[in-house]
Amino acid sequence: MLPGMAERTGTVESAAAATGLGERGAVFTTARHIPAPVAWAAVGVGAGAGLLLALANAYVVAALLVPAALIGLAVARHRLQPAGGRRWLVLYQHGMAELAAPPSGGRKQLRLIRWDDVTGVVPDAMRADAWVLTIAGPPDQPAPVVRLADLTPAPKLSAELQRHLPALTWPVERSGSRVRVALTAAGFAALALLPAVVPAARGITRRDAAQTATQPAVPAISSRTTTAGPPVRSAPSSESAGASPGIQALPMPTSTAGFHPVCQGAAIVPDAPPYAGPPPHLAYAPAPTLIDREFYASTPDQVQVVVCTKTSEGGRVRTCMYRDPDGTPISQTLVKTTWTVTIREARTGRVIADGTFVGGDTSCTPLPEYDYSSLPPTYAKNQRSRATQQQEYEHADKYLRATV
Repeated sequence: MLPGMAERTGTVESAAAATGLGERGAVFTTARHIPAPVAWAAVGVGAGAGLLLALANAYVVAALLVPAALIGLAVARHRLQPAGGRRWLVLYQHGMAELAAPPSGGRKQLRLIRWDDVTGVVPDAMRADAWVLTIAGPPDQPAPVVRLADLTPAPKLSAELQRHLPALTWPVERSGSRVRVALTAAGFAALALLPAVVPAARGITRRDAAQTATQPAVPAISSRTTTAGPPVRSAPSSESAGASPGIQALPMPTSTAGFHPVCQGAAIVPDAPPYAGPPPHLAYAPAPTLIDREFYASTPDQVQVVVCTKTSEGGRVRTCMYRDPDGTPISQTLVKTTWTVTIREARTGRVIADGTFVGGDTSCTPLPEYDYSSLPPTYAKNQRSRATQQQEYEHADKYLRATV
């Protein structure tokens, strides 16, 4: 039984039975039309807000905004009243019944139409890419129509009408319609994935930083901090010239990773640019590191300093839980970590600063940590407590931002 009552003839069912329409078939109802620009705007706003939240590390909320926008559009389409009022179309064996509810309320209007009275299918003058059924009427009056726009589900309605009205010439679906639908779905999916770009990019950045180094090994260093003195200039030479005994003078490496022996205090690169002049002073920094990405040297001839770190793990702080893409739970223990940081001038090996501190950032990372000691990398057992912004500045950034 359809919602609402027909006019004085009683219910739709009794009116259809009295007219001899036969056994009832499928029932269709109108949904509210959502213009494409409105849908794109809603999803776009959700994607933009999600991107901003992802940049602020609110990854879970960011991932939900575009799906929430799509759900809101679906609810608006099927729950809000259509602009012209709600309509129901009931198909029967020998005809159909259309029940229309005015948008302002009041009595519903019922039309009973036999299949023999349907004369054609023509474009809807009120909606592009929509169609109407024309109904036989008085010759001196415009032909009545049954609008098919916004009746859902549309594919089933089209199939049922073609089955009942095989003699009519039905419009051929345009080849671009399915492509447009597919592109729209792909566009919405891309916008939904946009906030995920931020944690993915951050994970790649950490992995790239880690892969620039092999096993970092730094000699034990005191907690003092030395002031930066004038650079010691040494001309490019062999091992015997410009290097102290036991210190190897290396030619300019072919990659920034070639500066790793300077971290160990066993080598210098005399051809490297001096630690001098205005900032920024670009660095080679093997993982784990605490310098900002802006200070990474992209080519060997940019490396003025090496920023070397060594960590030692202490007691447990908390357990961090994650879930692998295949659904497997991941558990990592965050431990209190002591960091030893040494900054050396690449061309002379001179210690610019060194220090030791306990990482003050004890929050779980947005993504699980990886262990790069073997390839392919695996999930690490522990997470380190990381440097706070103040600790990063005091032990590294202020030397890379200084005017020397």
